[in-house]
Amino acid sequence: MIKIFEEFQNKNSYTLYHSTNSDFFKKPEDRHDRYYNPLGTGIYFSSIKSYSKKFGKNTYVYLLPKNSDILFINKSNCGEHIQDIIHELLRGLELDWDEVVDVWNFDRDEYINRGDPPIGILNGFTRFIYMKFNGGYKEIEIQDLMEMVVNGFNDRYDAVWYQKDLYNGYKQDEIIIPFKKFKSEYFQEK
Repeated sequence: MIKIFEEFQNKNSYTLYHSTNSDFFKKPEDRHDRYYNPLGTGIYFSSIKSYSKKFGKNTYVYLLPKNSDILFINKSNCGEHIQDIIHELLRGLELDWDEVVDVWNFDRDEYINRGDPPIGILNGFTRFIYMKFNGGYKEIEIQDLMEMVVNGFNDRYDAVWYQKDLYNGYKQDEIIIPFKKFKSEYFQEK
């Protein structure tokens, strides 16, 4: 019977892993800590168990149905995705794209092809804005706006999946389940 369930599970869902050193898994309603990540807030998973284990000794499983609304981000569409985020961030800061891009010399495809992970590109851009407009914005204000913008994109989907080809040959990926899309019934205690 267990084998039939596992076959059904593998055929109809993606098995995702979340590792932590915490002795229990914090579901969205139990989370009160705040960590900035320019890829957005949510619960982070990986489809690669060995990569997930780098984040803690206790590993939990989340079964994401294959028919979920998933935004897959890879080398072919990541540049456009990042540019959309940056445009929205600049709009929120009331800055003009041309005013910023001339100084930063942003070539999204160069960054992606070079293997810079999306988190590095967005962190770099956040830092650049802070330094370029020193005194005009506090770094935390830029981070808060970045998080709000990215969450606005992420919340449209059940999951946002940054695929392996973005990580320059490293065996890793990142899957974000937005807090309001997390479903306890897909989650398995260890």
